[in-house]
Amino acid sequence: MRLEIGRAAMEGDVVACFVKTEPEAWFLGRVVKTAFKANCRFKGRRGELVTEDIEHVEVQRLEEVLWKVPYSYEPNTDKDGLLYVPACNIVKCKVSLLPPKSTRRSAMNVLGEEWDSMPRKEGSELLASPYLHLPLRERVEIWAVCPQ
Repeated sequence: MRLEIGRAAMEGDVVACFVKTEPEAWFLGRVVKTAFKANCRFKGRRGELVTEDIEHVEVQRLEEVLWKVPYSYEPNTDKDGLLYVPACNIVKCKVSLLPPKSTRRSAMNVLGEEWDSMPRKEGSELLASPYLHLPLRERVEIWAVCPQ
């Protein structure tokens, strides 16, 4: 079933995935190259093994940043931020993130009930944030399907 999720990932989609070479149980990445089978065996920039018989998706890792509001992310734009993830290691496709410097209306739409229970100061900081934000509902869904 996860293989189908990995195959459905399109360029630009944010996905939640895992790789043995990364320390976290899961991480976020933006799809750079859709599912493909390599024509030779090689290691990626972060030490991940790519083999011919497994479909992989290339993702640009989103790194969590220390910010006033937790669960804030920014893209890792360095070359070492690119990872080859086996398509079957993608646990959630099309993860919805709150974009940087969002309007109140878009924050209400993306966050839902989380926005209603958020303290006013945290909501203001979130709207002014230069980073992407992962909503609670998305975190819960990812942890529910994460195998680790």
